[in-house]
Amino acid sequence: ADFTRLAAENVGFPENVGNVGGVHYHQAASLGQLLSLADRTVSGAASQGPNSWAIAPLSSEPQGLPQGEQEWRQILDRVLDSKEIDIFSQPAVESGNLKQNMHLEIFARITLAPGRMLSAGLFIPLAERLRRVSAIDRIVLEKALQLGGANFPADELAVNISSSSLTDESFVAWLFAALKDRPKAAPRIVFEFAEFNAIQELGKIKDFAKEVKALGHAVGLDHVGQSFANFGYLKSLQPKYIKIDRAFTNELKGGDSDSHFFIGALAGVAHSLDILVIAEGVEEKGQYRTLCDLNIDGIQGYYVEKPMPV
Repeated sequence: ADFTRLAAENVGFPENVGNVGGVHYHQAASLGQLLSLADRTVSGAASQGPNSWAIAPLSSEPQGLPQGEQEWRQILDRVLDSKEIDIFSQPAVESGNLKQNMHLEIFARITLAPGRMLSAGLFIPLAERLRRVSAIDRIVLEKALQLGGANFPADELAVNISSSSLTDESFVAWLFAALKDRPKAAPRIVFEFAEFNAIQELGKIKDFAKEVKALGHAVGLDHVGQSFANFGYLKSLQPKYIKIDRAFTNELKGGDSDSHFFIGALAGVAHSLDILVIAEGVEEKGQYRTLCDLNIDGIQGYYVEKPMPV
């Protein structure tokens, strides 16, 4: 109740004071289970931006997840040694022509056991903390760079990478060497960064964007709107596109006027800078129609297609 009241009061801070993660439960649970879920919840809150909080019910805890950093470290090291990262793709399509792909976004999954996959949202926060994320980013990019061919369904691939990977000199050197060797006919790569990371590391990502653009590739931003930031950074960074966070598109289901206004205003700012606007998490026809009325350039979500194995 206290967290709900804080959210309702719209308390804000000018800087990143901290993040809070919590767990609520009604059934018997071990201390290890509770601490493990709380740990991942606060990591998830941190990935959402400054001063964020998140609460998860114990029932949302997938059974059999690794408990504690040591077990996660062993799992991630096994994955890195074997390069057993599966990739899925989901198209972002033009709002005016749902059969026209703008790009395919690549998603990473790891397998804990046969038939049990974990999404990046579960393991990337731990990989960040354990300093394994640049190695994971490299494997995902290696797999993505192999995609293409005459009948490939898109001219561009969108791949999420962590801004912290840009501080790994060996990763950056490998990446630019790989991009320079990439055939001209192969799909171009759009490197997606979360808006919060782009704001926190604006200078670093701006320099990175300049270099990848010179090689014929691009930078995009996702989860836009989570940070409630001044959008002046868009003029400085000039991403190819921005993706509106699914929290705003989801609220369109109930006709939320604030989200309607926010999306329209954001689209106006982006279009004035020649930046495309894509809505994430579109699930229903009503959302799609509203987004078309708001002049959104593209949509992505289950309304179009679920992520599929590549």
